[in-house]
Formats: sequence, C-alpha cells, structure tokens
Amino acid sequence: MTRLPIPVHVGSEPLDHWDDIEARQRQLAEQAAPWLQKQRRPAIASPTLDWAALGFEPRWVGFDTADCAVALQPSVSPVTVPTSLIASGEALRIEVRPPW
Repeated sequence: MTRLPIPVHVGSEPLDHWDDIEARQRQLAEQAAPWLQKQRRPAIASPTLDWAALGFEPRWVGFDTADCAVALQPSVSPVTVPTSLIASGEALRIEVRPPW
C-alpha cells in the first residue's frame, strides 16, 4: 500500500523565494539595503530538508493549505512534535500563542 504524503502548511516563503534573497545578498553584498542584509532563511526552509522522506508535502505561504493536517510557524516559539505522531494520523492540534 502506497502512502500519500501528508500536506503540511509551512509558515515560510517557498524555497525559491529564499534562493532569490540569498542570491541578491551575495550580488549586492554591503550595498544591499539593511532589510535585505538582515533576511535569513529559516531552518524549516532549508533546501536539504527532505520532506518526502518524512512523509510530508510542504505547502508554503501562498500555496493552497485547505487540506493541510498541520501548520508549522517558524517565527513563533519552537515546539517539537515527533513526525511519527503526525504521520500516524492521530488527531492532533497544537496551538502555540505568544505570551503577549
């Protein structure tokens, strides 16, 4: 039986967005605007992260997320949820709200 990947909403811009940011940072170097200089790719948007091996299909900011089972937001406090728990299909909803 083939398991389809679980759609996961990732609260980050897609990989090509970060590739473009990093290319402009290299190209402009110190001449880049301060905003551009401060941009950093979140770990969750790493091009080496093998989503398929984990059994997930990432849906980035701007993608259709209506059928996503989980939402990951890298700018909110970090929460560790074992991928096996999500992939097992168990009912799970975690909301992390900032203290402010």
